[in-house]
Parts: sequence; structure tokens; C-alpha cells
Amino acid sequence: LSEDDPISTPMTLLLFFFPVKISRMPMAKVYHGSMRALSWVLDALFPPRDTSLLIRRITDDMLAPRMAPVSFNDGTVTALFSYRDPIVHALIIETKYFGSTEAASLLGQQFGEYLLEYLADINAVEKRKIVLVPLPLSQKRKRARGYNQIEQILRVTAPLLQGEVSIESSVLTRTMNTAPQTQLTKVARKENVAGAFTADTPDPQHLYIVVDDVYTTGATLTEALRTLKEAGALHVLGITLAY
Repeated sequence: LSEDDPISTPMTLLLFFFPVKISRMPMAKVYHGSMRALSWVLDALFPPRDTSLLIRRITDDMLAPRMAPVSFNDGTVTALFSYRDPIVHALIIETKYFGSTEAASLLGQQFGEYLLEYLADINAVEKRKIVLVPLPLSQKRKRARGYNQIEQILRVTAPLLQGEVSIESSVLTRTMNTAPQTQLTKVARKENVAGAFTADTPDPQHLYIVVDDVYTTGATLTEALRTLKEAGALHVLGITLAY
């Protein structure tokens, strides 16, 4: 390196923690080595979560064979992956609670691949505009979290669909800040989300697909679909990433 060649912060850290003679090393090798060293140092100083460590090793090829769609709610809801699968569980947790763009990218890619085949089957029967609707969070929860994880996933999915669908977050609005569903019984979950949504006037000719992350009892998603129907939608379905 000459005096005019910049040394990045990762390279500086590499030299600090792992002193080596770099003058004879290819720059690409030095750079990638410095990034690995920086990752090791950061992991030692700030131990990552188990779920974060797991998703670092996940590829699309690992995730695709795990997709096993299952239908619920008389066929109006389809769920794609088993939430019991540690890899799927890690991706959902990292996307939902930690805003992981890496996890959102992996889920969005797989969701896009599924939708391409799914929409091809639909279009073979009837031509209809498809609208993806991310299940909305309450304003309070979205402010606290800073994002809607389904919107993040769909931002990855959208380019894969080449304009075949639109994504409309404003179709559904969550007007009630309901209690978390995780600790409630099936009956209590249904009561908890009753009347939780409002819908803009939907186009009766469109197919609205409401997207959520995990299907448990289906109470929240069922209420969202019911709200769209009552507002005038004639064609509604739900898809969740896991069950």
C-alpha cells in the first residue's frame, strides 16, 4: 500500500487484532479477511442471538424444500411453512421483532416464487387484478416497532412479480389497539379482534390477498377478510408465511 491508498476501518481493525504483513497480499483477500475479522470481533463483544446466527447460514436453496402449503378456513387461507421448523421460526422472529432485512429478503424471495406459480394457476381460469394487502398493525404498535414486517417482506416480493400484482397497504386499517393474541384462548382471540379493522371501498372485480406472518387460530386474518367482504370485496383470500 502507498501512503495515498486509503485503509478502511475493517482493515484497520484487522491489523490491530491480527497483525500481518499485507504488502504482499491481494487487496480483495485483505478486504474479505478484514470483514471476517470484524465480524468475529463484533460477535465476541456483542454475542448475537441464536436466531440471528441461524439465519446467517440460510440460503434460498435450503428454504425452498421446506415449503409445504396447507389450507385453512375452508380453503380461503393458505399457509406456506411449518413454524415448528427452526429455520422458519428464526426467519419469522428476526423479521418480526428485529427488522432483519436478511430474513425479510429470504422470506420475500420464497413468497414471490410461490405467488408466481399461484397466480399462473388463477390467470389460467380467470383474468383478475390481484391486490396484495399486508395485514396492518395498529398505529401504536407500528410506532413502537418502527415497521410492519409484512410490508418489508412484500417489498422484496413485488419486483419478482413483474407488475402482475399491486401492493396496497391502505385498503385495510387497524383501528383498534388490541391486546397481543399469543396468550389468549381461541375464543378470546376471536373476541379480541372483533371490529378491529376498517376497509376502504374495494373494487368487487379485484382479488384481494391479505398477507400475514403466522396462522395460529386464524382469528385476526379471518376478521380482516370479513371486513373486506362487508366493505364490498367479492374475492378475498389469505396467505400466511407459516402455520
